[in-house]
Parts: sequence; structure tokens; C-alpha cells
Amino acid sequence: MATKEDATDDAEKTTDKYGFLHQPTGTGSSIIASPHTTIKFDTKEDTPSQLKTKIKTENGRIKKWQHMLHPDNWLLFHKGSKKDKLKSRVRKGIPNAVRGTAWYHLSGANALQQQHSSTYYNDFQDNTRCTWKEQILLDVDRTFPTHIMFQTMGGSGQKQLLRILCAYSLHDKQVGYCQGIGFIAAFLLTYMEEEHVFWVLVALMRNEPYNMYGLYIDGMPKTLCTMGTTQQLIMLKNPKLGNHLKQLQIEGPMFMTGWIMTLFTSEFSFDYVVRFFDVYCSEGGKLLYRMIMALLFAQDQEMCEMDYVQTLKTLQRIPSTISDVLTPDQLLKKALLIKITTKEVRRIEKEQSKN
Repeated sequence: MATKEDATDDAEKTTDKYGFLHQPTGTGSSIIASPHTTIKFDTKEDTPSQLKTKIKTENGRIKKWQHMLHPDNWLLFHKGSKKDKLKSRVRKGIPNAVRGTAWYHLSGANALQQQHSSTYYNDFQDNTRCTWKEQILLDVDRTFPTHIMFQTMGGSGQKQLLRILCAYSLHDKQVGYCQGIGFIAAFLLTYMEEEHVFWVLVALMRNEPYNMYGLYIDGMPKTLCTMGTTQQLIMLKNPKLGNHLKQLQIEGPMFMTGWIMTLFTSEFSFDYVVRFFDVYCSEGGKLLYRMIMALLFAQDQEMCEMDYVQTLKTLQRIPSTISDVLTPDQLLKKALLIKITTKEVRRIEKEQSKN
């Protein structure tokens, strides 16, 4: 869980709400030191009355989530008669105060942990058994280097991340380690305790409807399949854009590999990532396709008038420019409005797997 133990002593540096460092300009806005921070800062101040109303509303939402997450109620909301209510509340956005706990439960990580011995994670803490340790150490130092939790070499955040990644590589030797996993683990670590991050990784890798392990095993079959399937879905849902990209011979690996392998965590502002994770932990599967399409469709008209160089630059700059077009809530809403069926996706995935 994120702490300020490794915070810089430089008085000129402050952090955004997610813990990324930025430099105040003194003009009511901020120069961002990392692409993962809040892209824009709203300098408009609420009146005391407006602030009081916002706090009251947020506290009410937190209480509703605490009620749902209580052991006596969780199964009823997660798998029982109230699952539609849970789905609706997830899509509206999980209160930041309970996000870590909610993701832990929504992904099924809590159930997985309960199925294993209480010492299971600790049994992997002999890092000398980790054949990936040297590479993990190199990558840990360059994972969110402007985040207050990970900026100090050998600091508590980096040590926790190292332990998680080594433990996972020992737990799942088929997957082992890949740098993309490190970004996801570090992102989760800003919201939950170390052992919970490990179990969420286990759930995302092997549980339905995620099965993310295919992104990272030899040959990265699921990564290639996801990119190919996305391109086919773009052609079906937005033929003008699909044909434009096809004519220019612009393919998925040119811009979306990092999006897929890190679930957007390595390049996008956390404002967008947390909303994606809310729904992904709850629904999985098709959301990744919908999110990528929504990102592209947000600027499709402009791109269709561009040449090869302009189009590719626009695609590669989406992580830093999407905030000029859509807010996180607007993007998620746009994604969820893209109609694709599970049957349709599985058919295309099957075709892509044969290629």
C-alpha cells in the first residue's frame, strides 16, 4: 500500500492525488512530470456548501460499498440476486477509498487466497530461488520513477514490488516474469497491501474472464490475438477507420502493444486507468477491446483525413491527448456503448489464433 516514506525532501515538489510528482507553476495549473499523473488540474474552488454536499455524497457511496463488501453480503451482490446492482455501481465508479478492496474482491482474489494456506505467499520470499530476480531489479527501478512510492532505489515500494514479482514468477513458472506485469503490480500496489496484489495477479492471470497469462508466455499468443481481434472489430464497427488503417498498413503492434500488456498502466493517466480497472475487474473480457476502440473512435474523423505519418503519430500520442477529447467517465461510457457480443469476439479470436 502506498506510503510517503520515500517522499522527496524538495519543498518545490508536490504530488497529485495518485502520488506522482509534479512541479507547481504558480499560475493555477501544473507542469506534469509523468504521463501517468492527472493530466489537467481543475483550479476552480468549490464553495463551502458545494464541498459539503460532495463530501456527503461520497461518504454515502462509500457506506454503500462497505455494505456490499461485508462478508455477510458479498456473495449476494457478486454472484446472487443483487449482482445487477453491483454491476451498475461499478460502472458508475468505485469510490477511491475502497477501490483496492473492491478490486481484490471483484477479481476473485479473495476467494483464491482463502483456498490456499495462510503462509503461501510468504513461502515464496526466498528471492534466491527466483531466476528472474536480476531482470526484475532492473525493471523495478524504471517502473513509475516519478511516483512517490517507487522513486527511491531500494526504497520500501521497490522492495515490495520486487517481492511480489519474484513470488509470482515462482508461483507460475509458465508465465515467469515480463516487464508488463511489473506495471500492473506497481499500479495495484498503490491501492492495496502487498499480499493482496499477489493474489490479484494470480486471479487476473488464470481466472475467467481474464486469462491474461497468454499475454506473457512464450510467443505472447494472447497479445497477438488481442491485437488482431481488435483490428477486425474496428473494421466491423467503424469500417471507414478500419479501411483507412488497412490502406496505410498501420497495424496493432505499432501502437497498442503496451496498452494491452500493461492494461494501460504504463502510458495513460491514472484518472483513466482506475476507471478501466473498476469495470475490468468486474466484467473482464470484452472491455479491453471496447476501451481500445473507444480511444481510437474518439479521433477517428480527424485520422481518416491524415496521411501515414500523421495517423501513426496521432495513434501513438493518444495516451497524452485523450484528455483533450474525453474525460475518464466519458471514455468509459463511450466504450460500454460499443456493442460487441461474446459469441462475436470468440469467433474472431478463434480465427486470429489460427493465423
